[in-house]
Amino acid sequence: MEVVDGTDGNLSIDAWLSFAECAPMNFHHVTVTLDVNDADLSGSRFNDANLSGTTFNQINLSGANFNDSNMTGWRVNDVNLSGAVFQNLNLSGAAFENCRLAGVTIDGVPFEDIMAAYQKSIATDL
Repeated sequence: MEVVDGTDGNLSIDAWLSFAECAPMNFHHVTVTLDVNDADLSGSRFNDANLSGTTFNQINLSGANFNDSNMTGWRVNDVNLSGAVFQNLNLSGAAFENCRLAGVTIDGVPFEDIMAAYQKSIATDL
């Protein structure tokens, strides 16, 4: 597993990635702005990371773990997030389109349950 660790200081990275396979990676205590296209980052870990403004297009993030991180302004398109875990995040302004979300949990709640509650709330508003 590749490790990017900024524990001893705030490591900042601006990167454009386009790889066939670069998984899994571990980003810990870093500021990272990524533009990732057509890559495999399955099983990667993002812990205590500032990932604001990151763009993911056509990648595999299945089984990835996102903890205690800033994900404001994310743009995620055609991404496999199956089984990913999102815990204690700021997702303000994030946009997810055409993603596979089976088995995803957000703060311990299955994404399917979140969507069911949302659907129920908008149905009662009509």
